[in-house]
Amino acid sequence: MVRRFLILGLIFWVAGCGAHLPQTELSSFKEAKHPCRVAVLPFTNETKHYRLGRLVYRIFLTQLTNSKDFEVIEEGQIRSFLRLQRCLVGQEPPPRVLRMLGARLEVDAIIGGTVLAAGEGQEGVFLSFMVWAKDATSGKLLWNTYHSRTGEEYLKVFHFGRVTTFTRLAKMMVQEVVHDWEKKGLGGCSR
Repeated sequence: MVRRFLILGLIFWVAGCGAHLPQTELSSFKEAKHPCRVAVLPFTNETKHYRLGRLVYRIFLTQLTNSKDFEVIEEGQIRSFLRLQRCLVGQEPPPRVLRMLGARLEVDAIIGGTVLAAGEGQEGVFLSFMVWAKDATSGKLLWNTYHSRTGEEYLKVFHFGRVTTFTRLAKMMVQEVVHDWEKKGLGGCSR
């Protein structure tokens, strides 16, 4: 009897120490298709670390470009379009501008994101961000993903594996998000 409780306790303890995977919520948008060609907007930043939005955006852009499920439009085309429309880089453009961007660059979806929180504390660095994808023609939300981690969560044994920089933490988190999207079949290029 005691042995069963110990085994059950061990199972719950191990399950409680599991990874916090990205939380992706799919929209109920009926005409939603799996986008292949996407435009990635610069991320907004709601933290006091003023370069963190750009850092997470660039890492996300690189990881998504390396994915076989998405064809990513060049960053320069998006920035020049936003400049022509007099939209500030790092702020989400209005819906009409998103639809115009989709039509002009002939993309299926527009992806953007926000860095919500970041800092350094007792558990090392921590970061949380949200990424969304909207249909380029209608502007309706296709899905959004929320992900939050600390550097301590990657700890393996003793201090091996511990993440101590925002760059490494962001890279590992973005890899998890893109892998989650691939696993769920959200991209349309590999079909």
